[in-house]
Amino acid sequence: MFARIFSCWSVFVLANAVPLAAQEEPVDRKVLQPTSKWVLDYAESRCRIGRTFGSDEEQSILWFEQVQPSAAFTWMAAGEDIGKLGKMKMNVRFGPGFHAFESEIDRRMELPSYGQAFSGSGVVAPISEDEKKAAAEKDLSPKLAILDPDQGAAIDWVEFSRSQRAVRFETGNLKQVYAALNSCMDNLLTHWGVDPAVQRTVAKMPSIKNLQAVARRIQKVYPAKAFSKGEQANFHFRVMIDETGRPTACKLTSLTSAENFDVSACDEFLEHAKFDPAINFAGQPTPSYYSGDLKYRLN
Repeated sequence: MFARIFSCWSVFVLANAVPLAAQEEPVDRKVLQPTSKWVLDYAESRCRIGRTFGSDEEQSILWFEQVQPSAAFTWMAAGEDIGKLGKMKMNVRFGPGFHAFESEIDRRMELPSYGQAFSGSGVVAPISEDEKKAAAEKDLSPKLAILDPDQGAAIDWVEFSRSQRAVRFETGNLKQVYAALNSCMDNLLTHWGVDPAVQRTVAKMPSIKNLQAVARRIQKVYPAKAFSKGEQANFHFRVMIDETGRPTACKLTSLTSAENFDVSACDEFLEHAKFDPAINFAGQPTPSYYSGDLKYRLN
C-alpha cells in the first residue's frame, strides 16, 4: 500500500480557481436564509466566523477563516443542499460586487453534523504571478496584509452553482465580518508572541532552504491510525522563526476532520528544516513565521 502527502508550502493560501466568462443565470436557485447570527471563534491558531442557514431540519453552514494575516480568507460551505450540486467543479460568486469563478471541489471532505463540504479561498479568481509582481512594485510601504472592509461592503450573498442549479447563502453585508476578522487576527498575532507593529515592518517573509528534503521526510510517514481507517485530512502549519532563522515552535491546525492524525510533520520542521529569517524594510533580520498547507491523501 502507498500513501502520498501533497504539500502547498507558501505564505498565502491560493484558491485553485479560474475566472469565468459571462454565464446564464441558474434556472433552479435555492436561497438559504440565516438561522443564526455570525459567531466569531477566537481559537488558538486561527480566526473563524460562521453562520448557519436553511432550516432547523436541514442546516447548512458557511464560514470564513484566517490562519495568518492576509488580504484573503479561506471559506468552507457544507450541507445537504451543497452536496446536491454535483462534483468535481463548482462556480462560486461573492455578489453582487464580484464575478463568479470556478473552483475545484474536494469531495473527500466531511464536516461533522453537516456532511458534504468543500472549501476554497478568496472572493475572486487569483491574479497571475506577473500581476502580483507589478502590484508589489507599485506599493513598497511597510504594512501587514489585512482584509479590505470595502471589499466586504460589496458582498451581500455567496452563491455556489453548477450547470443550472444554484444555492445562495443570504449572508447580509460582509463589511463588519471583515472588520471582525481583522481585529481577531491582531489578537492572534499577539497570542503567538508576534508584535503586530513589528510584523508590519516585514518586507520579506522567512523562506525554507531545504523544502524538498523536509517534504520527503514527511511523506515517508502516514499517521498509522488514520491510514488503517482510510482517512485523509487537510492541515495548515505555522513555524515560528527567530531573527537567526532558527525554528522555535510549530503548530498544525486541522482544516478538516482529523481525529487520528498526529503532529509528526511539526517535528520534522523543528528538527530538520533550515530557514532564512524574515527581513524588515530596514534590511535587518526580524522574528516572524513561515506557514503553508499540508494535505494527507491516500493513493
